[in-house]
Amino acid sequence: MALTAEKLKLKKGMRVLDVGCGFGGLSRYLASEHGVSIVAITNSREMAAYSKKNCAGLDVTVLEVDWRDLDEIGRFDRVVGIEVMFRVGRHNLDEFFAKISSCLKPDGICVIQDFWNHPDMPHNLATATKYFFPGHYVFSIDKILRQSGKYFRLEGYLDMSDDLKATGYHWLANF
Repeated sequence: MALTAEKLKLKKGMRVLDVGCGFGGLSRYLASEHGVSIVAITNSREMAAYSKKNCAGLDVTVLEVDWRDLDEIGRFDRVVGIEVMFRVGRHNLDEFFAKISSCLKPDGICVIQDFWNHPDMPHNLATATKYFFPGHYVFSIDKILRQSGKYFRLEGYLDMSDDLKATGYHWLANF
């Protein structure tokens, strides 16, 4: 979460969109530690309810809404999405990047952290998609960069595949 906040270059009072907020952990962290106002969205009724409780008392508004239905053009200083793209769907990638780009102010920053795959990677995600995320589509890094490049200027990306591998071993050990 600290790394994500660093990449977002947050300043107190900024307005941040958390796309696919899950249980609200990142929204809670960013609001409490960085003094930003969060609009957190999820299309899950259960996650929205949990996130509201998790972020109670903070400047966090949790909405149960699909990202496609968000009508917040140019209203956010920052947009963040953690592990949301494999829920976007392979046919919606361009629409997804267009939508989140439209939500940003002209000088805004978007940080997306997600799984990606490359056929030549020694640590590809075949095992993860088979056992941990069945039915989810994991995009290739090439496709992500091609599509996002229409809307954003890439300043860098961080390969965390070794971290994912270590996490997988921890998950197995905890079963």
